[in-house]
Amino acid sequence: MIAPSKDGLTPIPLETSEVETSDGIKLQIRHARPAAREAKGRHVVLIHGASAAYTTFLVPSGDSLAKRLCKEGFDVWLLDWRGSHLVSRQYLQKKVAAAFAQRFHIDRVAEIDFPKALNEIRTRANADSLAVVAHCLGSGAFAQSLAGGHLQELHVSHVVLSTLGLFYEVTFDNAMKAKDFVLEKIAAQCNYIAPDEAWPDDLERDYQDWKAILSPGCKPLCDNDLCFRLCFMYGIPYFHEQLTEELHDAKALNAQFGPIPIEMYIQAGQNVRRRWAAPYGADGDCDEYLTDRARSFFARSHVTLITGTRNTLWHRDSIDRMYDWLRRGGLLHGPQTPRQGDRGGSVEKIVFRRFGHQDLLWGKTAPQVVFPEIVRALEK
Repeated sequence: MIAPSKDGLTPIPLETSEVETSDGIKLQIRHARPAAREAKGRHVVLIHGASAAYTTFLVPSGDSLAKRLCKEGFDVWLLDWRGSHLVSRQYLQKKVAAAFAQRFHIDRVAEIDFPKALNEIRTRANADSLAVVAHCLGSGAFAQSLAGGHLQELHVSHVVLSTLGLFYEVTFDNAMKAKDFVLEKIAAQCNYIAPDEAWPDDLERDYQDWKAILSPGCKPLCDNDLCFRLCFMYGIPYFHEQLTEELHDAKALNAQFGPIPIEMYIQAGQNVRRRWAAPYGADGDCDEYLTDRARSFFARSHVTLITGTRNTLWHRDSIDRMYDWLRRGGLLHGPQTPRQGDRGGSVEKIVFRRFGHQDLLWGKTAPQVVFPEIVRALEK
């Protein structure tokens, strides 16, 4: 069916369907076809961040990343994985949460969601290979999926990791919040945290203290409490002066964010404390996803790492360290010991000046500055 217009966004025609995972989560897949005469036979999957949804890629409505890729002749697929607020909320309500709460670790996203969804998309598209553009925690989970060897049979030819890979580097105040372990304290009281819903007392108390002492502020005259709560939850997600005009409307901005499952949030905090990705509850020194074998799985793809110089949600060091780690494995010039069937990968890093986090997708100048580089990376 064709997805309707929502939240004031001008839609591109989307065919919407569901696919159920082995542990009972129904993911959502949306398909935007290129103009027939422009089609290049290239298939790209767009993966949003946690608590977001496919609409991440529909802003700015006049020239969103999804629309730009369609114009460039790509066959575009948008995946709402279990971190999407359109997916998670129905499983985390109290009447069903007991059965599903433990199914929202990042590990399950990496091990179940991405292999299942990409295999489904590849089958439907009748594609030899797929390209992927992933953002924020979706990018971190996708990097973990690659490092864990869960995608090696799916022929992922191009990967754009936006703001996060396997290394979780944050600013000082965000690191200190992770060391408070407040999420672990409230885990028995709630199944998710939503920026627009009441929080448990311990979290609300920490938020009010942070707002009074450490809050970086928003934009002068900004009175949208969502902005402050998002800054507390994740770090500064965007700079108002950078945003496309349609997101200065509080309703349109609020619609982009929803609940993040508490278990997913806790695992992200664990990764922040150790500074790299590891399975849920793993020892602080666990390097399961940082071995030579893990790195070799990236050598089958062209990997592009992007972030902004002003990113204070995932610090740019997250991308710098990921780039250095991939280069140490020889990926700059392809695998050191190519195996039969390997195409030979490469890695590049692009750090955009004056951009923050969501600005990379929602910034007024993103269509002119960022999107052409993503298209170029997918066409390498």
